[in-house]
Amino acid sequence: MWIIYLVEYLKINPKLIAIERAFSINQLNKRFDLVIFSNTTKPVLLAEFKAPGVKITQSSFDQIAQYNMALQVPYSLVSNGMQHFCFQIDDDRKGFVWQKDLPLFKS
Repeated sequence: MWIIYLVEYLKINPKLIAIERAFSINQLNKRFDLVIFSNTTKPVLLAEFKAPGVKITQSSFDQIAQYNMALQVPYSLVSNGMQHFCFQIDDDRKGFVWQKDLPLFKS
């Protein structure tokens, strides 16, 4: 669902989307669900997807925050297909800055 939305509706070049890639945090193997890169190959959005029946909880946000410590991506998205949360991580305040939509794709 999200890939179709990103590519067909937001017109993001599919070559700028990485899906289910492995990376390491403190010598532990992890896997992100989706990262969108800018045209200059900088990561701009990190996404974590849960199944529709899985409730989004604080642990979902903690998981993506942990991934973001390693990847340093400006925006994050957590979705279970029913609920969607887009945010920036504010290191100074040690919290999230919630976004109404995907700010990097505003026209």
